[in-house]
Amino acid sequence: MTRHVLTAALLGCLLALAPARAEDEPKRIEDEKAKEAAKALADAIAKLELPVKASLDGKSGTGLHAGKVVVFVTPDSKLTADALAKHEKGVLPLGVLFTTQEVTLVSADKPVASKDHLTAEVTVKDQAVTVNVLTLAVGKVADRLVLLVYAKGKKPVVVAELNESEDKTDHVIDFEARKVADKRAVLVVNVLGKYKASVQLAAKED
Repeated sequence: MTRHVLTAALLGCLLALAPARAEDEPKRIEDEKAKEAAKALADAIAKLELPVKASLDGKSGTGLHAGKVVVFVTPDSKLTADALAKHEKGVLPLGVLFTTQEVTLVSADKPVASKDHLTAEVTVKDQAVTVNVLTLAVGKVADRLVLLVYAKGKKPVVVAELNESEDKTDHVIDFEARKVADKRAVLVVNVLGKYKASVQLAAKED
């Protein structure tokens, strides 16, 4: 795991949030704080070996927070609409999704165990925060684009349909979250304002 002293912006996002309440609604992280968070998180994973190599510029990203839960995404700097439209074989890196450890990805309707996550440890004022590091990529199955989400291993833990959807966004990769069941939420990932896929998150149990 990699240690990195975060900026004051991330301190507010990762450590100083009030305990989560049932009525907490996800809120967008402010643009300036998001820029600082993108750099800090890119630096934090610089020495990690990701399942799919991603090139993060440390300048762009966006995220949501609700209580102590934070979800943040940084796009691959080489990702373009043209590259996505022309993708045929292999795996195309999209970026990296970070979550605080209060939540975990759902794979085959089961929460991914903590031991199966790739993580980075971040230290802020002598307090350690561990974040899950989820690599995002695109592949093709039966001639259709799919979103691939990797935890620790080389095999994706989630393969989700990536459907065409004209939904403009100011971010290369954006997302929205909505509750679907007790302790579960759907994260709708928007890629370049042209494609969408859904993945599930669950409250941590282990």
